[in-house]
Amino acid sequence: MSTSLSHFSIIIILFFQIITSTVTSPQDPSDLPEVMAKINGVPITREQFERRLSQSRSMNPSKYDSMTGEEKERAVLRTLNAMIIRELEYQEALRNGIGVNDEEVEKEFQDLRRRYTAEGEFSEALKEFHITPEKWKEEMKRTMAIRKLEDKMARKIPISENEINEYLKIDKEKTTSVETGKEKKEKIRWIIQQNRWGEVRKAWLKGLAENADIWRWSPSGKDLFPLPGVDVTN
Repeated sequence: MSTSLSHFSIIIILFFQIITSTVTSPQDPSDLPEVMAKINGVPITREQFERRLSQSRSMNPSKYDSMTGEEKERAVLRTLNAMIIRELEYQEALRNGIGVNDEEVEKEFQDLRRRYTAEGEFSEALKEFHITPEKWKEEMKRTMAIRKLEDKMARKIPISENEINEYLKIDKEKTTSVETGKEKKEKIRWIIQQNRWGEVRKAWLKGLAENADIWRWSPSGKDLFPLPGVDVTN
């Protein structure tokens, strides 16, 4: 049975919200080092890297097949960079005391499961995505911690009262009539903060990368080399 793209999209949205590449490795697996990168001493292993590539490639194999060798190499590095950024964010979440308990993860898992109505469809989706329920929960725990961290950082973006009042004048339908004046302002503040987070996030991630001890493998030569920063703009 082939799982529909919409159901794969559900898994992608809930699970890999940070990583968006659709490739597989252009090299024979035996050519890859056992450690693909190290972030503050924490390794990204070849097994983790190959699994991520396999998962993303399953979304659109034809896109990979049409890539040139150079395009595949760039895509592989984008995927590895994305994994590095994900690890950086997770480490920052832990540093900030942000955690996710098993009950929160289980709720996400069951919510996802209920979206699959046909018998066996959910298990088939996980199988085609090359992931077990246990591994899904493990990765979702990281995703949820990163989500909480990003929410925390976004809420620190300063928004003036003038900006809030101007927004209220332009788009009053963003709030409901039952909200108090204070509730309306806080809701609008969060909307503006979310709108600005994309650009702020780039600078924030760049700072995390520049202040981290990062080593990353390159397909063009040496197995591992020092990397002072990671391109987070792609």
